[in-house]
Amino acid sequence: MKKLFLAAQILLLPLNLIASLDASSFQLSYEGVSSNDLNLEFSAQQIDVIASGSSPWGIVNALWVTDSGDTNSLSWDNDWTISVIMRNSVTVANGGTYTDSDGDVEAINQAVIWVQLLTTAAGIDDDSDIFEIKLQDHNGVKRIVVDSEFANDDYGIPYSPSQEAYIRLSYDSTAAVITSAYSYNGSSYTDLRTSSVASSASYINGYPIGVSLGAESDNVAINAGQNYFKGFTVTGAPTWEIYDDFSGSTLDTEKWETWYWPGGQAPFISNGQLKLENGGGSGRKDAAFMS
Repeated sequence: MKKLFLAAQILLLPLNLIASLDASSFQLSYEGVSSNDLNLEFSAQQIDVIASGSSPWGIVNALWVTDSGDTNSLSWDNDWTISVIMRNSVTVANGGTYTDSDGDVEAINQAVIWVQLLTTAAGIDDDSDIFEIKLQDHNGVKRIVVDSEFANDDYGIPYSPSQEAYIRLSYDSTAAVITSAYSYNGSSYTDLRTSSVASSASYINGYPIGVSLGAESDNVAINAGQNYFKGFTVTGAPTWEIYDDFSGSTLDTEKWETWYWPGGQAPFISNGQLKLENGGGSGRKDAAFMS
């Protein structure tokens, strides 16, 4: 008897992506610091920021990836929402300010955590971020800040360190707008800023979007339970289905591929059915399949 094998080559995404806080879901990278001085500690409940306080400047980024290590990405063509609970309660002393190489006045002592969108055309260490919501503490002044490539300036409001902040970032593909919002109870949200991306063709045309969690510590020691992330969830990934109604006359080669043993016949479609038949008369013998 001749055998024909048909294998599904599925290149489809699920309707919703529910992200976990497992370490395997994130790819870590570091800027200006080693993991010994600044790191993210993963547990079943939350991701804690841990910092020794001995580094004058350091950033850790956690890029959201698949189980195989590929970057998870969102599309400008679909609606989606990112939700995460964040807290920045560490005490930051006033250490004064300095002027950086860009001419910006920066706090010497900082503790910041964020959720960030970035273009996956660039690496995690490149300047690829396009939108960021952060709980920022500069010299003891705490704020929720929105930093957007789609706006001329940042926007910030005071933040209470005694409370968790429920952060939500949503994209409306019909209106081509990103809306950032916060809540202190997880149900009643206040919009921070809505930004149009309609005029930003370089982002919309062909660039998928990655998601990153991250933290900065400048001269600040951070212990477990002070600065953390919880409940990271992404919903509204592209609504592609694992489905084929075999409505045409030939197999859709973008969904399926075939290969054969000697004597195998090509599959064919008839009246909405995929039909597989043996070749008969030549090729391998029955005994080859006895076990």
